Amino acid sequence: MGFHNHVALDFPVSLGGYRHPRDPSEPMLLHLVHVPGAPNSGLDAREQFRIGRGQLYAMTFADFEERIRDDLDRMLGPAVS
Repeated sequence: MGFHNHVALDFPVSLGGYRHPRDPSEPMLLHLVHVPGAPNSGLDAREQFRIGRGQLYAMTFADFEERIRDDLDRMLGPAVS
């Protein structure tokens, strides 16, 4: 039901002076994946992805931020409260 269809923690990589988080209280990177498309539209895959790309190109940074915040709030909101 969300905008992103896959969310995962970043790979635990430390390089040079950067050290990956080792404690849940530290900030962590997330990978959020959205596959653009128009599912359940009765169109073939090529046309669905063409429509999805058009929707992505029309989005502003604020649109992306709103969708990210919405998905994370629905996933983590009860735990953060």
